[in-house]
Amino acid sequence: MRRFQVVITALALLSFGAPGGLYGAMPPYLETSPRHAEVYEGEELSVVYTLHFAQRAPAIIDIAPPSHSRVLITENPPERLIRGEAKQVGEKSLYRARIASYVVIPLEPGTHEIAGYSILAIQDRDGAASPDSILLEAPSMIIDARPLPSGAPDTYSGSVGQFTLEASLDSDTISAGEPVTITITVTGKGISVLDGDLAVHLPKGGTTITSSYSSREAIHTFRPTEPGIFEFIPATLTCFDPSLHRYTSIAAPPLRLTVQERHPAASHPSKKKDR
Repeated sequence: MRRFQVVITALALLSFGAPGGLYGAMPPYLETSPRHAEVYEGEELSVVYTLHFAQRAPAIIDIAPPSHSRVLITENPPERLIRGEAKQVGEKSLYRARIASYVVIPLEPGTHEIAGYSILAIQDRDGAASPDSILLEAPSMIIDARPLPSGAPDTYSGSVGQFTLEASLDSDTISAGEPVTITITVTGKGISVLDGDLAVHLPKGGTTITSSYSSREAIHTFRPTEPGIFEFIPATLTCFDPSLHRYTSIAAPPLRLTVQERHPAASHPSKKKDR
């Protein structure tokens, strides 16, 4: 027996036409788009599931998501109210509603079949005392994932996509020897492997105190030891850009850090003892 996820109460399809139910000669069905895609391993793409129905939408009470052991699949947040859009099929008027979309990323080269998306729904039928329970299964999607080309630079660890780097300092003016923290953020589409592909470039005389990485952010705390005004490019990311079909390096915008000389603490004269 098919196992379904928790009921998705947020999916509420608008009804069209007369209040009475109509199954009609054209039963509801699911569409998968795209049905086929050619990408690189690690490249991100989207798959959309659309419900087609006549006049009154079936009430969705449960779903089963797509799955694949070698493909990363993440659902985009669903809308609370999904509106139908009219379409003409021959002489029949149907409606279609986009009910789910997923981001899919093949983790290795080869041909991958993304299957398993289905919905459990109920729908009124003319002359029936109670609504019918229907199971609709979406057609599968085929992904042909090409391997990444040879010749990857030594600084490359696995980032694939189109990215932008941003960086900021928690303070742009400090004294020599004081710690300062730089936060580097990656935005864009794809998989980023910061702990490996991201190179951090500190000002002259800066020594790292702590470093931490997540999939989209790197935080470095360092201590500059030499005074001066430093304009520097804080980080570069080596990645494979599928749109360019090559490995590339992107840089964060330059930052400006002023490091002042550290002044010794003022000495306090000792109090004279009372005689």
